[in-house]
Amino acid sequence: MTSVSNPPQEEVPQEKTRASKRKRVERDAEELKLTKKLFGKVEDDASDVSHGGDSSDEEFQPDDEDNKEEIAVWEDNEEESLKPAWVDSDDEEARVDLRVLDKRTGFRRAEAPSETVTGVEYQERLKVKYERMVSRGAAPKWAQIEEEKKKKPEDSDDEEVEETVEFMTLRATKYITKGHELFKGAINFNRLRDITTGHSSGGSITKLKFHPSKPVMITGSDRGALTLYQVPDTSEESSLKTDFFLQDMKFFMFPITSLELYRQSTALLLGSNRQSYMFSYDLIEGDISQIDRPRHLPAQSRCSNFKISCGGKYVAIASGSGVYVYTANSFEYIHTFIASSGITSLHFSTCDENVIFALTEAGKVFIWDIVRRGEQRFFTDEGAVRGSSLAIGRQDAFVACGSNTGIVNVYKTSEAYQKSEPKPFATYSNLTTEIDILAFNHDSQAIAFGSTVKFNSIRLGHTKSGSVYQNFPNRTEMMQKTQMSSCAFSPNSGFFACGTQNGNVRLYRLDQFDNY
Repeated sequence: MTSVSNPPQEEVPQEKTRASKRKRVERDAEELKLTKKLFGKVEDDASDVSHGGDSSDEEFQPDDEDNKEEIAVWEDNEEESLKPAWVDSDDEEARVDLRVLDKRTGFRRAEAPSETVTGVEYQERLKVKYERMVSRGAAPKWAQIEEEKKKKPEDSDDEEVEETVEFMTLRATKYITKGHELFKGAINFNRLRDITTGHSSGGSITKLKFHPSKPVMITGSDRGALTLYQVPDTSEESSLKTDFFLQDMKFFMFPITSLELYRQSTALLLGSNRQSYMFSYDLIEGDISQIDRPRHLPAQSRCSNFKISCGGKYVAIASGSGVYVYTANSFEYIHTFIASSGITSLHFSTCDENVIFALTEAGKVFIWDIVRRGEQRFFTDEGAVRGSSLAIGRQDAFVACGSNTGIVNVYKTSEAYQKSEPKPFATYSNLTTEIDILAFNHDSQAIAFGSTVKFNSIRLGHTKSGSVYQNFPNRTEMMQKTQMSSCAFSPNSGFFACGTQNGNVRLYRLDQFDNY
């Protein structure tokens, strides 16, 4: 009788053991990749990669040649590094005596108390000190090399590792300092040099404008001086350039109280509270033309308070309780809107050049339409004793009203259209004197408001939360006795400028916004 012997029972467990070893080695190799990418080269200690606690040599040896080659190639790539363009043999032979250096240099180290070091060691210490004091422990930007990542379609594992490392090593400050959303509490800004130095007229900067497409800042003073400056970019700010002056013009007996860009931003329209005429200044040709008092404007009126529509088609002039509308190019009379009391401030809509907003002394905001002239809306600014200033946000999202008591109320325009007494979306009560400086930034996330009565009465507010930025102005500026007279944001809020009554301009770079 033939007996049938059972197959060896040990072979199946051996196959399972080999398979588990192979998976473990593959997993160890993948973890080693990620570890080296994140933390640099690590020691290949068996105890660090062991999962089962067995310290025998065969436990950590891969069973197939593919895994060996994979690990070998990875280690070879890790050892590759940037090589210097040349090597000077004298650096190794040179000796530097640390005793002749200033004691404050900090080049002596406790672990190496020797008073002389090699040239290579001295270079290394200079590098470390520079990075610590100048670039905050990292290599300066000009010394950083951006590696080109050439990935092949089949390298899916390496690509996944790269993406994981990139995600894990992102700095949170990248999202805080550069983004599209402003946060309350503190705002990142840097005060730049005064670009008006050497060209200030000495009078109060009553009007500030940024050109919508060119990096140019325009100032108008109560002494009739119109000046254009180039707005510095990052490279120029750090260079030796000290003069950003472009051109200027002086208007005799004409303190500038209104200043608007028109004719596709190629010309300036100037008005004064002392004269009934206006001036037009061509920025390209440099020509100046006087515009006499427009027709239908009262005889004693002054062209001191006017605005240009967003499309450049209309100009609206406030005089008494009336708003007189003309075509901007030929000053052809169109219509007159009458309010219930004297008008202190007016603005065109930021998205519809047919709509006009006007704030009266009684604190009422009138909304008129040039096309539908029979329609009239108005709402009352809550708590206003006397209305003093008005600002309109982007796409007419918000209407801001300033009063003589220092209160600024911000309303949603959609509610202001529907209600005669809407509730404020946000209220700022940080100042106690009349608000005569008021402006939104380009996306209405921030609002600037101030008063010309007291020193340093300028604030930046966060629209969404209704709070002010506690770090603006900074403590040093708050100690200076400077009275503000005007303010303006650049087209994309990269810059913020404040005109002063002594003829200077405080120019700030708002780090939250990338563009001019």
